[in-house]
Amino acid sequence: MKVKNDFAPQFNNKKNYNPNSFAKKDAGIVFIVFIFAFYILSFLLSKFIKENIKKETIINHYFFIECILTIISQVFIFLIAFIYSKIRRVSVLNGGGYACKFNLVQMLMAIILAMGIYFVFESVHRQMAEDYQTVFFDGKTSYVPDTENLSLSEKASFLIDIFVLSTVLPAICEEALMRSIIFRSLENYSKVFAIICSGIMFAIFHGNVSQILLQMLGGMAIGLALVATKNFMVSCFMHGAYNFFIMVASIVSENLKEESYNAYLFYRSTAVLFGICFIIIGLTYFVKLMVATEKKTVKVNKAISTNEKAVLFDEKDRVVKEIYAYKTGEIKQYLNDGALFLYGKKFISANKDKNKIFPVIMLAISIIIGIAFIFI
Repeated sequence: MKVKNDFAPQFNNKKNYNPNSFAKKDAGIVFIVFIFAFYILSFLLSKFIKENIKKETIINHYFFIECILTIISQVFIFLIAFIYSKIRRVSVLNGGGYACKFNLVQMLMAIILAMGIYFVFESVHRQMAEDYQTVFFDGKTSYVPDTENLSLSEKASFLIDIFVLSTVLPAICEEALMRSIIFRSLENYSKVFAIICSGIMFAIFHGNVSQILLQMLGGMAIGLALVATKNFMVSCFMHGAYNFFIMVASIVSENLKEESYNAYLFYRSTAVLFGICFIIIGLTYFVKLMVATEKKTVKVNKAISTNEKAVLFDEKDRVVKEIYAYKTGEIKQYLNDGALFLYGKKFISANKDKNKIFPVIMLAISIIIGIAFIFI
């Protein structure tokens, strides 16, 4: 479809806002693509390591290899999200509707909620991990070197892996897939469904039964924060902070347990009490913000900039709406009527679900496949 001459001149020099977003079916499709692609990558990396790297090298450079594997896996996850977003013509960093801005209060509340979840459910998580190892691996755990006897380079690799690569990279790469695409598409069902289902998929995404409780609750909490704030930066920050806090708290907890069991018990009981308070504070803040957002008493989804204009056309090239995009919802009501939108110099159709049953089937299949692959 060509741009009409009488419309083209006024938009040739403008950067047009892209009001497109993900449809319901995208959650199931991209999750299935990720599962198969990631397990193929894992198989190839495992095969390469076994055939080309000696066991002594793995032992002596364990954390350096972990750093390399973390970088490869996270970049791979982001590439899946980036390519899929390009195919669907949606921004990989905002899902077609989320803001991306710094908000100190929202980020502090995100940290409080994340800390609360870990404090309260740490003991249950540890017991589940022990039971999982006992049932499936006869109590044996995977090899991890003693961190007290590491070389200087390995200590540096350990610190980089724990405090940088395992926190910063997932906060960007995993969020691009799990929140920008999957959560955004699940919101087409309902916000509550998106929070619950994305939490389950987030746990499956990590492929580790021993961590399933913390990952599921963490995923739900991040989803709640995203629904309430409409701020992609908050979900990224919360994800990174959650991972970082789990790392630090686990190290502190293990050291206390080894040095003084009484001190460990005091720490656990105190942590649970603080955790309950933190959860109440965090949930209260985000639920109230979500309700306020629904009532439109607060504006949390502003335009990226005032010159980003969306020009919507119907299927017969007639202008339906010419609008500065202050709220994505103002545009979506026209996209649902089959309108096209002008993006750059091209007319583009919006992502829509033509079949109501197909997205549900794809979502169910993706979850079933994800669960099955955990035990393979």
